[in-house]
This record gives sequence, C-alpha cells and structure tokens, in this order.
Amino acid sequence: MDRKQITLVATPKKPALVRIAVVPPRERQRSLVQVCAPLRLQAVHVNASSAMLRTISWELTVGGEPVSAPIVRAKEDKLKVDCVPDEWVDKYVSVSARLPGQPPIVLPISPARSDVAEYISLVRRVERTYPDWGAERVLGALRRAAGVGRELFQDALFGSPDPLPDVLRPIGSPRTSNYSNTGLTTVDIARLIQLSSHGTQVMAPNEDGAENASERKRLREVGVAADMLGYPVALGHVLIGMAAGMHRKSTTSIHLWRIPTPAIPVDNLYFVTLAGDLGQSVVEVMDHPGAPRVSALESEATDAEMIGDIDGIILGSRVTTGPGSLPSVSEVLHDYYCTRANGHGKALASERFANFKKLIPKSLSNDVYEFAKNFYRGTHKAETALFFPMSVYTSPVKKSDVHQTLAAFESWLDRMEKAERACADEANAADDADLREGWP
Repeated sequence: MDRKQITLVATPKKPALVRIAVVPPRERQRSLVQVCAPLRLQAVHVNASSAMLRTISWELTVGGEPVSAPIVRAKEDKLKVDCVPDEWVDKYVSVSARLPGQPPIVLPISPARSDVAEYISLVRRVERTYPDWGAERVLGALRRAAGVGRELFQDALFGSPDPLPDVLRPIGSPRTSNYSNTGLTTVDIARLIQLSSHGTQVMAPNEDGAENASERKRLREVGVAADMLGYPVALGHVLIGMAAGMHRKSTTSIHLWRIPTPAIPVDNLYFVTLAGDLGQSVVEVMDHPGAPRVSALESEATDAEMIGDIDGIILGSRVTTGPGSLPSVSEVLHDYYCTRANGHGKALASERFANFKKLIPKSLSNDVYEFAKNFYRGTHKAETALFFPMSVYTSPVKKSDVHQTLAAFESWLDRMEKAERACADEANAADDADLREGWP
C-alpha cells in the first residue's frame, strides 16, 4: 500500500511518528484518490495511546476553503469522503491532522479523474461557452464532434439528413465573438473529439511489438473513454442514444448515400445504437466467415461500443421531449456515471447491465434484421443494385444470421451482469469492513 508519511510532534519532549496514509477502497480503481470514488485517510501513531488518537482534529480544504460534513466525515484517527467530487480536480486539495497545541501537519492530495469525468468537465465548458444553447443544441454539437451527427443519424432522429448540428468553435472566433466566459479552446475541442469519436486505426508496423501480426490484429480502438468504474465506453454512442430518446419514433426512414428508403418499422433508439452495431456485425460475419460477432476488437460490436449503446439506451429511455424537459447534458452524464460499484438506481452506470436486461424489447431482433439489410445494401452497392427500389431488391441477410449474433450478445450480457454483481458485492464488503473498523 502506498503511504505518505509525515512526523507530528505529540509533546515537546516525546515526538510521535504520524503516518497519514491514503487507505484505498477495496474496490478496483486506477488511482488512490479518484473522483467519484471513496477516499480514506488514517493517522497512524507510533508510541501513541488510544486517548491521543481521540484528540486528533482534521481539516480538509479545497482551494483554500474548508470542506465539512456531510461531504467530509472525521472520527478520531480516521477521515472519510464517500465520493470525491469532480470539482476538486485542478484545485489545491489538502488534509491536515492536528494534535492539541501543535501545528497542523498538511498532506496535499491530487485527485485523478477518469476519461469520462474529464469529458463531463469539457461538456460543462461547452455549456458555459455557449450559455444560450439549450441542452438539445449542446447535445447536437457534441454529436457532430463525435461523428454521430451525419446524415444516417439525422435521418433516424428527424426523418431528414438536414440540417446538420452546430459545429463547436473555440471562443473568440468570428462565429462566437458574441459569447463570453472562460471559453472553449481548440485543445478542448480536440480532446472532446478524441474521447468520443469512435473508430479503429491500424498501428504502424511493430508498434504493438509483434513483427508479423496481420493488419486486423494490429487494430487500435480510438474514441473510447474509461468511466469511473473502469469500463470502456464509446461516448458517441451514448450521445446518439440520448438524442434518439428525445425524438423517439416507432418507424424510421433513412437515406443511404442520399438514396431514400421506405419507412421501416423499427424503434429509432435501438436502430441508431445497439441494433446498428449488431446489424453491422451480422454483415461483417457474412463478408468474413469466422469473424468474431461481438466484444472483440476485430468485431463490429466491441465492448466499448455495446457499453456505449447500453448507456445511450438507458439514458435515452429516461429523457423526454419538450422545452426544458432535459437538464444540462453534463448533469445527465454526471448523475449517471458518478457512482460507486454498489450504487443503486434505474439510471446508474453501476447497474447498467442489470437495468438494460429489463429494457430489451421484443422487437430487437427485427431492429437488427432491418439494419443489417439496409447496411448490406449500402455497403455492397455494385452487387445489390443500390439505385433500384427496395421493392425489387431481395436481401441476402438471413434471420438465422441475426439470431446467432443476438445469441452471442446475450451471452456477453450475462457475463457482464455477473461481473457487475461481483463488483457490487466487493464494494458492499468494503463498506461492511469500514463499519467494523470504526470508519465514520
């Protein structure tokens, strides 16, 4: 365990060694001090009585301002924060322990944050930079930056490929000179794109350490952000799910390469998220027999994509249309992702897999089938007579192909839910241990 040690003078004649140790949660996490995770601090005395422990006073400050209960709780030699706020990042955070009559000993803390927490902070910056944009307009600009504002997605949301969402521009450019605030920089916009624009790249030869790896084995997934629980998330898929939830439709018309297709009876929330990725996977396996159907990097439905789809569906199913019906985008994302592994709620990342199982519609198989048919037609133009009406086109996509892909997805979902429960049990055990050990 990583311990930061300091010496605290207990009396003028007899010094006592005090170790202020960051006691990490018993859950897996990437940093000892991470936003949206618990923080435990303990003062450990050598040659100190239990009576001395009871005299310790604590103070935690953020940006020079003291933070008190209920955020911070202290008892004798222990201090605990249940959930480190993400507002603490980039601020000077310090904890001090003091014995009566002695100067405090100060321990600086630098909270780390996950990729998703960083993305949420950047979304807040967008909202401050464009204060007269509502949540839907902000969401549209974020979708465009993530690459999910293209014609296909606009069709599924609005029935037309136009108009495209706004383009994010840094503060001070001619288009945004009327806005004032701390502003959005070109670096911020580039980072938003990096965290949310999903795709794959082929690594340079030997970049992965394998000299003779095939091209498909040298793929790198980009546009993936790790959330507070360590799961990879394709955030662009989350954004399109939220947008579809605001414009929920039971039939969808799309324009493949500006060629219109008849309206098809699918739920657009699933069509632009999970059914889309599983439908692409169906076509991928048709083109490359033996290719993995789900989860693998070489598949068209990676872990990050499916998790992003699930999150987008959960959030999309909870938002409604109408002015003022959606809180700020950053607030929705923060409330969903800032959770511990044992957090409970219908819209929490900690229970995403269990909650999603309750949302799976009976029509999912048809949604995947319809997407696969249209995707095959659009990606095999020469052999499918793209420019002929759908009424004279017979798709080679078979429902048996769809069923096999859905079976692979359901097996993956069962495994993920089992792991989710195990993480929750681990977090509950940590809380029980805290009670036994006298943590506040």
